[in-house]
Parts: sequence; structure tokens; C-alpha cells
Amino acid sequence: MTEEGGGRMLHIWAEKAGENLIISIKDNGVGIPAEELCKIQKRIEKQDAQAVEMAPDSGSIGLWNVHQRIRLQYGPGYGLQITSGEKVKGACVSVRIPCRKMS
Repeated sequence: MTEEGGGRMLHIWAEKAGENLIISIKDNGVGIPAEELCKIQKRIEKQDAQAVEMAPDSGSIGLWNVHQRIRLQYGPGYGLQITSGEKVKGACVSVRIPCRKMS
């Protein structure tokens, strides 16, 4: 949802950062309250799937699944980052993976 009278926007972009590729998806909605964002970030960092599933309001199991699969494939320096700030409307989910040349 956006504030009254505002149009919806979804911005998707990719950028190379050193040896990494960062793919970001950002919207201009109401964002994620700081307390909820903190809970989501803690949930996706958990190594134990059962702990995530058993957590009350564990609506972030999909984010956890993607984050853990990226880390299994590429290592602990990779995965999802979720931000939502007071200065900028909306929320942003970024995926960090290593940049590899296609053969």
C-alpha cells in the first residue's frame, strides 16, 4: 500500500559491486516498521528451519528459505538483505551473489 494519492512503484535493478552481483527490488509502499524488520532479519539469519517454522508469526519462511539456499551455494558472505528506512519510502530486498563470467 502507498500513502493516499500516491502511485505504486516497483524498481528492480542490478549492479556489480567488486566481485559480487547485487540484485535489488524496491517499492514505494509504507515500508516495514523497525520492530518488524528486526524480527524478519533475525528470522532469516537462523540456521535451524524448525526454529523459524515454530516462531509465532513466522511469515518469513520464504525469505529464510531463499537466504539459506544462497548461503549453501555461495557461502556466508552472500544472501538477502532487507532494508526499510524512515528517509526513503518503502522497503528494499537485495540479493548478493558472486559475479561469475558466463562461458
